[in-house]
Amino acid sequence: MMGANLIMFRTRLKKMVNLNFFKKGGDEKPQTAQKAAVTTAVDEPEATFLDEVLETLSNRPELDVESLMELILAKARRASIAEAGSIFIVDPIMGGGERVLRCCSLQNDRIQMDRASFSIPIDKRSIAGYVAQTGEILEITDLYEIPVDRPYSFNRMFDDKHGYRSKSMLVFPLKNLRGQVTGVIQLLNHLEGADKVGSFKLAHINEMKSLVTMIGMLVERTALVKEVERLSHELANKEQQLQNVLNSQ
Repeated sequence: MMGANLIMFRTRLKKMVNLNFFKKGGDEKPQTAQKAAVTTAVDEPEATFLDEVLETLSNRPELDVESLMELILAKARRASIAEAGSIFIVDPIMGGGERVLRCCSLQNDRIQMDRASFSIPIDKRSIAGYVAQTGEILEITDLYEIPVDRPYSFNRMFDDKHGYRSKSMLVFPLKNLRGQVTGVIQLLNHLEGADKVGSFKLAHINEMKSLVTMIGMLVERTALVKEVERLSHELANKEQQLQNVLNSQ
Protein backbone atom coordinates (compact mmCIF):
# COMPACT_ATOMS: atom_id res chain seq x y z
CA MET A 1 0.00 0.00 0.00
CA MET A 2 2.79 2.38 0.95
CA GLY A 3 4.67 1.63 -2.30
CA ALA A 4 1.58 2.30 -4.42
CA ASN A 5 0.97 5.60 -2.66
CA LEU A 6 4.56 6.67 -3.27
CA ILE A 7 4.27 5.84 -6.98
CA MET A 8 1.15 7.99 -7.22
CA PHE A 9 2.85 10.80 -5.29
CA ARG A 10 5.93 10.61 -7.54
CA THR A 11 3.75 10.83 -10.66
CA ARG A 12 1.96 13.86 -9.24
CA LEU A 13 5.25 15.63 -8.45
CA LYS A 14 6.65 14.94 -11.91
CA LYS A 15 3.53 16.41 -13.52
CA MET A 16 3.98 19.52 -11.39
CA VAL A 17 7.60 19.85 -12.52
CA ASN A 18 6.67 19.42 -16.18
CA LEU A 19 3.90 22.01 -15.89
CA ASN A 20 6.15 24.47 -14.00
CA PHE A 21 3.50 24.25 -11.26
CA PHE A 22 5.59 25.97 -8.64
CA LYS A 23 6.60 29.07 -10.59
CA LYS A 24 4.86 32.20 -9.38
CA GLY A 25 2.25 33.93 -11.49
CA GLY A 26 1.01 33.21 -14.95
CA ASP A 27 2.13 36.41 -16.63
CA GLU A 28 5.81 35.66 -17.09
CA LYS A 29 7.31 36.80 -20.36
CA PRO A 30 8.47 34.16 -22.85
CA GLN A 31 12.00 32.98 -22.16
CA THR A 32 14.85 33.91 -24.44
CA ALA A 33 16.81 31.07 -26.01
CA GLN A 34 19.58 31.59 -23.46
CA LYS A 35 17.18 31.47 -20.51
CA ALA A 36 15.42 28.44 -21.93
CA ALA A 37 18.77 26.65 -22.18
CA VAL A 38 19.53 27.42 -18.55
CA THR A 39 16.09 26.13 -17.50
CA THR A 40 16.60 22.92 -19.45
CA ALA A 41 19.99 22.47 -17.84
CA VAL A 42 18.55 22.47 -14.34
CA ASP A 43 15.37 20.51 -15.09
CA GLU A 44 17.22 17.18 -15.20
CA PRO A 45 18.97 17.63 -11.82
CA GLU A 46 15.62 18.59 -10.29
CA ALA A 47 14.01 15.38 -11.55
CA THR A 48 17.03 13.34 -10.44
CA PHE A 49 16.92 14.91 -6.98
CA LEU A 50 13.25 13.99 -6.54
CA ASP A 51 13.65 10.53 -8.04
CA GLU A 52 16.49 9.68 -5.67
CA VAL A 53 14.58 10.83 -2.60
CA LEU A 54 11.36 9.08 -3.65
CA GLU A 55 13.24 5.91 -4.57
CA THR A 56 14.73 5.82 -1.08
CA LEU A 57 11.27 6.26 0.42
CA SER A 58 9.97 3.40 -1.74
CA ASN A 59 12.73 1.10 -0.49
CA ARG A 60 12.55 2.32 3.11
CA PRO A 61 8.89 3.09 3.92
CA GLU A 62 9.73 3.07 7.63
CA LEU A 63 11.84 6.23 7.20
CA ASP A 64 10.86 8.88 9.76
CA VAL A 65 10.82 12.64 9.22
CA GLU A 66 14.25 13.21 10.79
CA SER A 67 15.87 10.57 8.57
CA LEU A 68 14.09 12.00 5.53
CA MET A 69 15.36 15.50 6.34
CA GLU A 70 18.90 14.14 6.68
CA LEU A 71 18.56 12.47 3.28
CA ILE A 72 17.18 15.64 1.66
CA LEU A 73 20.05 17.71 3.05
CA ALA A 74 22.63 15.25 1.70
CA LYS A 75 21.01 15.32 -1.76
CA ALA A 76 20.74 19.14 -1.73
CA ARG A 77 24.40 19.44 -0.76
CA ARG A 78 25.46 17.16 -3.56
CA ALA A 79 23.33 19.03 -6.11
CA SER A 80 24.81 22.39 -5.09
CA ILE A 81 28.35 21.11 -4.35
CA ALA A 82 28.16 22.35 -0.76
CA GLU A 83 30.80 21.31 1.76
CA ALA A 84 28.40 21.50 4.68
CA GLY A 85 24.83 22.26 5.62
CA SER A 86 22.02 22.02 8.12
CA ILE A 87 18.29 21.39 7.94
CA PHE A 88 15.54 22.50 10.30
CA ILE A 89 11.88 21.61 10.71
CA VAL A 90 9.23 23.91 12.15
CA ASP A 91 7.98 22.51 15.46
CA PRO A 92 5.33 23.87 17.84
CA ILE A 93 6.37 24.26 21.46
CA MET A 94 4.50 21.74 23.58
CA GLY A 95 1.60 23.37 25.41
CA GLY A 96 1.79 26.62 23.46
CA GLY A 97 1.23 28.16 20.07
CA GLU A 98 4.77 29.47 19.62
CA ARG A 99 6.86 27.70 16.99
CA VAL A 100 10.58 26.99 16.85
CA LEU A 101 13.06 25.63 14.34
CA ARG A 102 14.35 22.23 15.39
CA CYS A 103 17.60 21.13 13.80
CA CYS A 104 17.29 17.64 12.30
CA SER A 105 20.74 17.27 10.77
CA LEU A 106 24.17 18.91 10.68
CA GLN A 107 26.55 17.75 7.95
CA ASN A 108 30.14 18.76 7.20
CA ASP A 109 32.62 16.95 4.98
CA ARG A 110 35.60 18.35 6.89
CA ILE A 111 34.45 18.03 10.48
CA GLN A 112 32.82 15.12 12.28
CA MET A 113 29.44 16.38 13.47
CA ASP A 114 27.45 15.24 16.48
CA ARG A 115 23.78 14.46 16.03
CA ALA A 116 21.76 17.67 16.05
CA SER A 117 19.63 18.25 19.14
CA PHE A 118 18.80 21.93 19.48
CA SER A 119 16.12 24.45 18.56
CA ILE A 120 16.21 28.15 17.72
CA PRO A 121 13.47 30.80 17.78
CA ILE A 122 11.72 31.80 14.59
CA ASP A 123 12.72 35.44 14.46
CA LYS A 124 14.91 37.70 12.34
CA ARG A 125 18.00 37.61 14.56
CA SER A 126 19.37 34.37 13.10
CA ILE A 127 19.74 33.53 9.41
CA ALA A 128 17.58 30.39 9.58
CA GLY A 129 15.02 32.18 11.76
CA TYR A 130 14.84 35.07 9.29
CA VAL A 131 14.18 32.73 6.36
CA ALA A 132 11.55 30.80 8.35
CA GLN A 133 9.75 34.01 9.29
CA THR A 134 9.92 35.79 5.93
CA GLY A 135 9.88 32.84 3.52
CA GLU A 136 12.70 34.48 1.54
CA ILE A 137 15.70 32.79 -0.06
CA LEU A 138 19.06 34.19 1.06
CA GLU A 139 22.32 33.94 -0.85
CA ILE A 140 25.22 35.24 1.22
CA THR A 141 28.66 35.61 -0.37
CA ASP A 142 30.62 35.97 2.89
CA LEU A 143 29.08 35.28 6.29
CA TYR A 144 31.77 37.37 7.98
CA GLU A 145 30.82 40.42 5.89
CA ILE A 146 27.05 40.64 6.44
CA PRO A 147 26.05 44.35 6.28
CA VAL A 148 25.29 45.85 9.68
CA ASP A 149 21.87 47.04 8.52
CA ARG A 150 20.64 43.44 8.13
CA PRO A 151 18.50 42.18 11.03
CA TYR A 152 20.26 38.81 11.10
CA SER A 153 23.87 37.97 11.94
CA PHE A 154 26.17 34.96 11.79
CA ASN A 155 27.33 33.26 14.98
CA ARG A 156 31.03 32.40 14.69
CA MET A 157 31.12 30.17 17.76
CA PHE A 158 31.29 26.93 15.73
CA ASP A 159 34.07 28.31 13.50
CA ASP A 160 36.11 29.50 16.47
CA LYS A 161 35.74 26.16 18.24
CA HIS A 162 36.71 23.98 15.27
CA GLY A 163 39.05 26.27 13.34
CA TYR A 164 36.59 26.30 10.46
CA ARG A 165 35.83 29.10 7.99
CA SER A 166 32.19 29.45 7.04
CA LYS A 167 31.94 31.66 3.99
CA SER A 168 29.23 31.32 1.34
CA MET A 169 25.71 30.25 2.25
CA LEU A 170 22.47 29.52 0.41
CA VAL A 171 19.40 29.38 2.64
CA PHE A 172 15.90 28.53 1.49
CA PRO A 173 12.58 27.69 3.12
CA LEU A 174 10.60 24.49 2.66
CA LYS A 175 6.93 25.24 2.04
CA ASN A 176 3.70 23.28 1.78
CA LEU A 177 1.05 23.92 -0.87
CA ARG A 178 -0.55 26.53 1.40
CA GLY A 179 2.65 28.53 1.26
CA GLN A 180 3.43 27.91 4.93
CA VAL A 181 7.08 27.44 5.86
CA THR A 182 7.63 23.93 7.22
CA GLY A 183 11.42 23.93 7.39
CA VAL A 184 14.69 25.60 6.39
CA ILE A 185 17.77 24.30 4.60
CA GLN A 186 21.16 26.00 4.91
CA LEU A 187 23.83 25.04 2.37
CA LEU A 188 27.33 26.13 3.36
CA ASN A 189 30.53 26.73 1.38
CA HIS A 190 30.06 26.03 -2.32
CA LEU A 191 33.18 24.21 -3.51
CA GLU A 192 34.83 25.24 -6.78
CA GLY A 193 37.81 22.96 -6.24
CA ALA A 194 39.37 20.76 -3.59
CA ASP A 195 39.98 23.66 -1.21
CA LYS A 196 38.48 26.68 -2.96
CA VAL A 197 35.20 28.07 -1.63
CA GLY A 198 33.15 30.30 -3.92
CA SER A 199 29.67 31.77 -4.08
CA PHE A 200 26.62 29.69 -4.94
CA LYS A 201 25.64 30.11 -8.58
CA LEU A 202 22.36 31.27 -10.08
CA ALA A 203 21.70 27.74 -11.36
CA HIS A 204 21.86 26.42 -7.78
CA ILE A 205 19.51 29.14 -6.56
CA ASN A 206 17.00 28.48 -9.36
CA GLU A 207 17.13 24.73 -8.80
CA MET A 208 16.51 25.03 -5.06
CA LYS A 209 13.79 27.62 -5.68
CA SER A 210 11.95 25.16 -7.91
CA LEU A 211 12.22 22.41 -5.31
CA VAL A 212 11.21 24.17 -2.09
CA THR A 213 7.50 23.38 -2.31
CA MET A 214 8.00 19.85 -3.61
CA ILE A 215 10.38 19.03 -0.76
CA GLY A 216 8.05 20.71 1.72
CA MET A 217 5.15 18.59 0.44
CA LEU A 218 7.24 15.45 0.78
CA VAL A 219 8.22 16.22 4.37
CA GLU A 220 4.64 17.13 5.32
CA ARG A 221 3.28 13.99 3.66
CA THR A 222 5.79 11.77 5.46
CA ALA A 223 4.93 13.36 8.80
CA LEU A 224 1.21 12.81 8.17
CA VAL A 225 1.73 9.18 7.12
CA LYS A 226 3.77 8.49 10.26
CA GLU A 227 1.11 10.13 12.42
CA VAL A 228 -1.64 8.02 10.81
CA GLU A 229 0.46 4.89 11.37
CA ARG A 230 1.00 5.84 15.01
CA LEU A 231 -2.71 6.47 15.58
CA SER A 232 -3.64 3.22 13.81
CA HIS A 233 -1.20 1.29 15.99
CA GLU A 234 -2.57 2.98 19.10
CA LEU A 235 -6.14 2.18 18.07
CA ALA A 236 -5.24 -1.45 17.38
CA ASN A 237 -3.70 -1.74 20.84
CA LYS A 238 -6.82 -0.30 22.48
CA GLU A 239 -9.04 -2.67 20.51
CA GLN A 240 -6.90 -5.60 21.62
CA GLN A 241 -7.09 -4.46 25.25
CA LEU A 242 -10.87 -4.17 24.98
CA GLN A 243 -11.12 -7.60 23.39
CA ASN A 244 -9.02 -9.09 26.20
CA VAL A 245 -11.35 -7.55 28.79
CA LEU A 246 -14.44 -8.92 27.02
CA ASN A 247 -12.91 -12.39 26.71
CA SER A 248 -12.05 -12.47 30.41
CA GLN A 249 -15.65 -11.87 31.49
